[in-house]
Amino acid sequence: MDLRASTGRAVVALLGAAGLALAGCTSQTGDLESVDSPLARYDWDATSGMSALLEGTLTLHDQCIYVASDTGEVVAAFPRSLTRWDADAQTLFFDETPYAIGSPIAAGGGFIQPSDDIEGLSIPTACDLGEYGEVFLVQDTDLAP
Repeated sequence: MDLRASTGRAVVALLGAAGLALAGCTSQTGDLESVDSPLARYDWDATSGMSALLEGTLTLHDQCIYVASDTGEVVAAFPRSLTRWDADAQTLFFDETPYAIGSPIAAGGGFIQPSDDIEGLSIPTACDLGEYGEVFLVQDTDLAP
């Protein structure tokens, strides 16, 4: 066997192992862009922001994540660049800080009716936008209450 054939097999083996490792990571952390993702998300450029405050507890039901408070449940759309969902642990990672379902959160942002004007807005079909048909755009870099 010549050196090129041996090196080629080693590269193929390493790429295959890397692919398996990455596939394992995807199944453990969930895919934020999957049609099965329970998280509403959008592309926030952080140059603009609204001034409302959303406070409540992260809840998950009917394949949708809500922020629940005394006044009801709200669908919050999280900035795609700051958010990761771990489906196995039922945990939202926001700027790499974990928030498990049931965690209290607080975030600045604002309520809007979904439209094509909101860059990259994706809301799971299971989400109920309530009587006003609005979603809260999280425009903050921290969810700590």
